[in-house]
Parts: sequence; structure tokens; C-alpha cells
Amino acid sequence: MKNIFIAWLLLCVFIYAQEADNKKTENSTKVQDAKKDKVQESVSETFVITTTGQKQKITESSVAIGKIEGKEIEHIRPAHPAEVTNRISGVIVNNLGGESHFTSIRNNLSTGANYLFLENGVPTRSTGYFNHNALYEINVPQAGGLEIIKGPGSALYGSDAMHGVINVLSGEIPDEQLIKLGAEYGTTEWYRHLVTYGDRINDEHAFRLDLNQTFMEGWRDYTDYTRHSATAQWLWTPSHDFTMKTVASYNYVDQSSVSGLSKHDWKHNPEDNYYRLPGRDVESFRLSTKMTKVLDDDSEINITPYFRHSYVSGLIPSWKLSTNPAAFANNSEIWDSGFQSFGTLMNYTQYFDKWDSMLVLGFDFDYSPGKYEVEQTTLEREFNSNGNVYFNDYARTGNMIYDFESTYTSYSPYIHFEMSPVEKLRLDFGLRYDFAEFEIDQKLNSAGAISDDLVSFEQLSPKFGLVYDYVEKHQVYASYRRGFRAPSVGSLFAAPASEDSLDLEPTTIDSFDLGFRGEVMEDLFYDITFYYMEKKDDIITYRDPNNPSVRFRSNNGETSHRGIELTLKYNITEELDFRVTSSWSKHKYEKWDLGAASYPGAPEGTALEGNELERAPKYYQTFILDYHPAWMKGGRIEAELINMGSYYTDSENTDKYVGHELINLRAEYPLTDKLKLYGRLINLLDRHNTSYTSSSEATGYRPGEPRSLYMGFEYKF
Repeated sequence: MKNIFIAWLLLCVFIYAQEADNKKTENSTKVQDAKKDKVQESVSETFVITTTGQKQKITESSVAIGKIEGKEIEHIRPAHPAEVTNRISGVIVNNLGGESHFTSIRNNLSTGANYLFLENGVPTRSTGYFNHNALYEINVPQAGGLEIIKGPGSALYGSDAMHGVINVLSGEIPDEQLIKLGAEYGTTEWYRHLVTYGDRINDEHAFRLDLNQTFMEGWRDYTDYTRHSATAQWLWTPSHDFTMKTVASYNYVDQSSVSGLSKHDWKHNPEDNYYRLPGRDVESFRLSTKMTKVLDDDSEINITPYFRHSYVSGLIPSWKLSTNPAAFANNSEIWDSGFQSFGTLMNYTQYFDKWDSMLVLGFDFDYSPGKYEVEQTTLEREFNSNGNVYFNDYARTGNMIYDFESTYTSYSPYIHFEMSPVEKLRLDFGLRYDFAEFEIDQKLNSAGAISDDLVSFEQLSPKFGLVYDYVEKHQVYASYRRGFRAPSVGSLFAAPASEDSLDLEPTTIDSFDLGFRGEVMEDLFYDITFYYMEKKDDIITYRDPNNPSVRFRSNNGETSHRGIELTLKYNITEELDFRVTSSWSKHKYEKWDLGAASYPGAPEGTALEGNELERAPKYYQTFILDYHPAWMKGGRIEAELINMGSYYTDSENTDKYVGHELINLRAEYPLTDKLKLYGRLINLLDRHNTSYTSSSEATGYRPGEPRSLYMGFEYKF
């Protein structure tokens, strides 16, 4: 570490010496530029694209949406996507090691397929192959922005857009040459190298290339992590009325298995890791081309064909690792699954003078063949004197538990319409129809395997919203939106034929929002949203009370979700900004019939009804103070306080995690016009915390990151 730090310091000094005499910009100019950026960052002038597919002021949207600009992502320089997403009120993404995560948006922290992840408006994964770690398949540190819709999306989005839509935007293609090199080092044996190269070749062609290499040994044992990412963009503008933008992104992740710990080890030995198994390999490639044809001043057509490839190999589910010393518990499973997609997104947009109306007619098509393989393994386990069980290795047995191919096909027309029938009032209406089918090609001949079959679904999703300017620069907005989730490939086909899984229906959610937002004297922006959501036909496992060995999946669950989301942004002075994001929520089991208990002492029947969902923090808050004085010549210092509330760790509501408070510091300083130094100190006070806590006595506590220092530099040519 010492040698690396000295080398890093010498390199910075060398570059500084080269550039010190070439300074071209005076301090006063930099101050004026900073003020100019400050004006541009006014929330009333913030534009979003995720709601309608068209550039729209955030103050014209009837949905609750938050945005992190590309400049802020560049300042945050996140080692984990949570450092960006959690700056939006109502959003919690936790850190499970590497870049793995659970997500909580108007819901509890879980692995459920409740969110739709997009890259430039294109879903990153096919329906039925949801991955709760979806953000590690996107190059977030070099993104040009991030937008999150809270609750179901607009008519543009179908399955999985229930509790939220997360859209990561690629970096902006420059109009002149841009070359950036960056290197970082962290005390957790964390290294990252970032490269950006872009330029305008001529009036018609421009491009951008982003490269990201990340390596981490990890502060816990056996938690190494590797990432290789590349995003290439090409913009072709052959005429004033036609553009074509192609984006290709590749991501490879080698993620180690990371365990939770017992309460004793979490307190006294948080560096330990019970899972010492080889990690999973994740590979994804996406290619899309958005073609825009402007028909006249009031209409345009967009067509975006896309291709996706995603494959996860060597995944051993943690819930398949048993600490039971019995011989039969020495078996586990290893999963290999993936898909390819061929699809297109099409829409026609027409603007009308009457009532300042906008009409969007769209059609989405997705054809995604995939495969799903689950093989039995034997484990090499070590039982120590403290009662801990270490999983050191595994061996494949060749015994296939599941082995099938599936093909997902969907056809989805939709309409979105906006109008202002009277001054100060904006109404929007949306309707989406989804027809989808899964076809299975079974590779196993065993009696319990589901035979070749075809399952289809259809869903109609209405949307309605309004925005009313009741006072100048102050608005009230409200919306009703329905979202849904089709059953996953695993829920449908990874089950014995007796479980009737082919009868499953989509899960639906109805969301009601009421919000107020506005500006006070141009220095204070506020946005507060009240929401209530009802989820029905959720899929749970039901056990026959008369014969608990007989179990099947059923649409037997209902939950409710209510809360408040608050955002405050206050420009205290020209050199000091203050931001608060906060959310308070309550999530309950309304209808949840489990039948017989899954094991002695486990909940059964309707025992959970009326209980709060586990791992659902009562509140989550961030307080950010941003200091950017003139003497820093465009640099800044930021202090961030994160305050997570308590939550039940089990569905029976018998135990709680008390929550935690963490402080992070970030700073950046330009030594020259081309060289910038930066650093961040995570968990300044070295507070003991967990990224999540469950009811498991053996592995219930997932340690949060201790005090960690990251340092780096960026050089622009």
C-alpha cells in the first residue's frame, strides 16, 4: 500500500509540474463558470426523459421521479451504485459486497422482481429473468445521468415496473475531443481505472468510448471482485431531420460468494466470511440503435431495435447452503442461466396546438430465448469449535435438477396522451396492453419434470395523472398507475408438475400518489409525495395443511405500502448548498396464507396477516452539505449523513435491527485545468452497521463497510 501511494503521489506531482505553466483560465473565470453551472442545476430547469420518452421538465411530470445528473455522478465517483441511487428520496439500494445489492423503493429490501432496470430506456433484462443485482450489469460510474420513477412506470413500461423504474443514461457524446484518464486506490485493496475518449469526427459523425476496470480484494475474507466494462456510442446525423444513435455495452463481473455472519461474529469478527466457494461469473452484452425521424415541426418517429445477451454461471444460492451437520445437508445446487433477446421499441409522437397536447403511440416487441440449468453439488464443509460452518469448496455431480430452455415473446401496444384544457392544469392519460407467452422445451425425462408446454398472459394497465400550478412556481400533482409482474421462468417451470405452477397469474399493483413541489425565492426547492399502493396476487409457496410435503406456488398474497417522500434543496449561499432527502414508510402483509409451517416453529396459515414486511426500514434519510468556495477554483468538499431507521428482521415481527447513522466525506480539487485530485472517506466515524439483517441466527448479519479511504486522480488531455 505504501509503495502504491508513493507512486500515485509522484505521478500527480509530475503531471502537476508539466501543467503548472500552461494554466489558461483565471480564478474569476472559474467562479463565473461555477455560478453558471449552479443556475443550470435549478430544479425547475431539470429535464427528464424516462416518463414519456421525450425530453420533459421534471415540474411537468405527474409521477414521482428523481434524477442525478452526470456531473454529480462524476463528483460522487461511486464504488457501489448505492452511493448514487440513495440520493433520491424513497430509494434504498444496499451493498452486499462487490456491486451486489438488494433494492427498496416503496417496498422492503428483497430479491423480488419489483423493479424495471433500463439503460437509455431499453430494459437490460428479459421478463422472467429478473436479477436483483441488475445494477452491476451497468457501468454506473461513467453514466451521464440516472433517473428513477418511484412506483409503477408510465404506459411506456410493462412487466416488473411495479415499485420503481431505474434508468441509467450513458455519458454524453462530446462535440469536441474529450480524453480522460483516471485511476483510484482504496484501503480495501480496491483499484479502478477509468478511460473516456470521445470526439466529433465531422458534421455527421461523433462517438464516445468509456472503459472501466475495477479490482477489489475486499475488507472481508475471500470477497475479491473483478469488473470489466466498456460502453461505446456512435451518433450519425446525416440530415437535420434524421439521427441514429447506437450504443453497445459489455460488462463482465467475477463476484465472490459473501456470507452474512452470526451476531457474535458481526460484532467481534466482521472480516470473517463463511462462504469460501468460487464465485459466480456474470457476462452481459447489449446493442441498441435508436433511429429518430422528424416528420415535421410537430411529429417524429422513433424506432429502437436491440439485442441482449446475459449469462450467469456458477451461482450457488446462499439459501441452499445448510449448516445442518446431517449427511443429507451436504448437498447443494449450482445455477447456470441466461438468455438472448431480439426486440424493438417503436413510438410515434405528435404535438397539437389545441390544449398544448401531446400524443404518443407505441409498440414494444420482445423475443427472448433462454436456458435454465440447476445441477446438484456436494459441498466441502468445515465445522469449527465456535459453531460456525465454513463452505470451502463444491463438486458438480452431473445430476441435473432442472434443465430446460424457455422462450419469452411479448407484444405490447400503448398510448400516452397529455393536454392542458385550462391554463395551469396538465392532464395525462395512458393505457398499455401486454400479451406475453412462455414456451418451455424440457430437457429432462424425469417423472416430476414439467413437460413441454406454452403459458400465456395478458394485462391491461391504465394510467392517469395531473399537474396543477396553483401558485406561480408551486404545483400539486397526483396520479393513479397500475403495474404488474409476470411470473418468472423459475416460478413457472422450476417446479415439479404437481405444483400447478403453470396456473400462476401476473401480480398487480395499484398506486395512488399526491404530491406538492415548488421553489421559494429561487433558493429553496421542495418536493413532498404521499403514496398508497396495493399489491395483489403476489406469488407465495403454500403447503397443504393435511400433507405439508405437498406444496405449490399460488397467487395467494396481498400487501399494502404507504409512505411519504421528501426532497429539500437549499442554496444557502453561492458557495454552500444543503440537500435533504427523506422517506417514511410502512409495508404490511394484508393477505398471506402459507398453509402448513415449512419447519417446526415457522409461521403458518394466516399468522403473518397484519404484520409489517421484514427488512423494511421505517425511514431513510440523507443530509448533504456541499461547500464549493472560490478559493478551490472549481473544487468542492461534501459531507453526507445517512440515517437509516429500524426494521423487523423477521416476518413474525419478533426481532429488530435498530438502524444506523453513517457519515461520508468527499472532496475534489483541480491542480490545473487538466489535472484533478479527489478522495472520499466512507463511514468516517467507523460505525458498526449492517447492510441488511435477517432472521437467520447463523448468517443473519451482513456487515456494512468500515471506515474506508479512496483516493484518485483524473487527467484530461
